[in-house]
Amino acid sequence: MARADTWGTRTTEYALRPVLALLIAAVGTWLIPDKSSVGLVLAVSLPLVVVSGGVAGLRFAWLAVPAGLIASVLAYRATDCAGCGGGGEEVVSPLGWTLLVVAVAGGIASSGPLLARWLFPARSCLRPVPVLGGVVLFGAAFGVLAAIRQSENATVRGEVVYEAHGIRYQSGRPYDGAGSSIDQAARESLRGEPPVWVGLRAGPFELSSIQWAPDMVLLVYGACGPAPCSPPVTLTMKWHCGAPPEVTNALSPPVTRDGVVFVDEPIGASAPGAKNVVWTGRLQVTIYALPGFFEAGQIAGTLRRLDGRPLVAAEPYC
Repeated sequence: MARADTWGTRTTEYALRPVLALLIAAVGTWLIPDKSSVGLVLAVSLPLVVVSGGVAGLRFAWLAVPAGLIASVLAYRATDCAGCGGGGEEVVSPLGWTLLVVAVAGGIASSGPLLARWLFPARSCLRPVPVLGGVVLFGAAFGVLAAIRQSENATVRGEVVYEAHGIRYQSGRPYDGAGSSIDQAARESLRGEPPVWVGLRAGPFELSSIQWAPDMVLLVYGACGPAPCSPPVTLTMKWHCGAPPEVTNALSPPVTRDGVVFVDEPIGASAPGAKNVVWTGRLQVTIYALPGFFEAGQIAGTLRRLDGRPLVAAEPYC
């Protein structure tokens, strides 16, 4: 009977050890911060692989450790929402971190006898119960990570406002300090031309991104995913010497108001109402809007200067 018990204990142990090693590798890899840093990932994962391999044992390490790393990557990607950043950052709440720490600490404590046997084989005795505890608790940690990432990343770019053809258009997260950032971008890129915008929101979409380059400033309202896709609303200010092609080759006659030219049907539109161009004399403002949700012309009608002054024509010289 004693031999049967020993055989059963060892068989259960050998069955549980690779599972525990797999979960240690999966949870440990998932917890590595700043996954965009290759050096940090390698520095942290190397000792993690050694520990996982020691838990699995020589018979199973070659399978359990790679399987754990693959499981971590696959689960991380599967629980990421479309277009949620992709920088490898973790999105977790204080409650989530608390639950995770408890689960991981419990798993380490439960697998302690196994690690002790690996480090000090002559002084320790292992039974499958603590290993099973480690499997359960590390499995719980893996589930907590997945649940946290799924729930919090689902709204990292705001609520879904509209969905069409498999693309989700989200409200976006408000850009902190938008006014000062636009003003700075204009000073660096627009050669003294006053910047314009449609406010902090374009319909239900928040101003969520401000980008600039020489002679150009881009405002993005809302977000979308999965990539590749176009955001719900974009507004591009471009310093331009002379009337741009969208004005000179418009598909319908432009309308002039107080010297400012409005083009409702410029060339290059992907769909009717998807593009609108406003020309002030030195600043070309191009608006792209989500077709079928609202027209770019509606947004162009709310265009105004950032400083609150009326939109007027610039002097006709470069």
